[in-house]
Amino acid sequence: QFIWDRTRMIRKDFILQNYIGNGGKCDARAVRCHERIARWHAMCEHQLSHIPDFVQHQSQQNIAELGQTMKTLNLYYDDALGRSTLEVASEEKLDHNQGCSSDIVMGKSPIDFDGSALSNATDGDDVSKRLIGKHGMKSPTRGTAEPEMRGLYILLTMNNEGGMEVLKYSGRLCVQRPDVFYSRPVQLALSVFQSKKEHNYARFFKILRSPATPYLYACIMFKYVEHMRKDALMIMSKTYGAKHKTTGEPFFDSYPLENLVELLCYENEEE
Repeated sequence: QFIWDRTRMIRKDFILQNYIGNGGKCDARAVRCHERIARWHAMCEHQLSHIPDFVQHQSQQNIAELGQTMKTLNLYYDDALGRSTLEVASEEKLDHNQGCSSDIVMGKSPIDFDGSALSNATDGDDVSKRLIGKHGMKSPTRGTAEPEMRGLYILLTMNNEGGMEVLKYSGRLCVQRPDVFYSRPVQLALSVFQSKKEHNYARFFKILRSPATPYLYACIMFKYVEHMRKDALMIMSKTYGAKHKTTGEPFFDSYPLENLVELLCYENEEE
């Protein structure tokens, strides 16, 4: 609650200083600040999901705060003057290195979930597979994370208006910002949306457990896991189940439990 109050006051302070995008102020400092707030709320939504009190009373508030932050970010990104990546000189520092000045992780090399070392070199063959890629510094959004946040917004609003909000939002991006629309984060989010819309549980969980899926995307996708598991079990019961021709008694084909654990991203068979 303390962090929510602080982030809310920071966002209100930007509004009081007229940082509203079109018709007001806008620069990369305000954008990056809101991006960090959005990441914090997205992470909390998953990290605290095992606490019953959070799920019952605070999850809705957390999602509301995240939604307001994302709406403000959309206003910044849609600024008619394109000021969302504009750096403002300060008295102490004039080289503006607050943004992403490198496409590798600073400090120790990152470790994967299974303990194996991840590649942290700029000249490796797998650099092209990264969301940033080897040409990330040349992007006009360098220093901000517009493609990442646009994709996060799509994941957050997949249930709004039966999916129509995502269709209208992505259609506008395709026309007005094709470079962002065809970026890997946005296309990944649209793939998740399509999987959920088509009840394609196999594809949904494949994306969820893929090491290439950003952690924050997986945090938001986790909100839809229970719904997708119900869809999967319902489809399986109709697909693998049948009725006897004469008696009408139902009988079912067997399905290995360990396969179901892996398919639907359960932690173990007990879960």
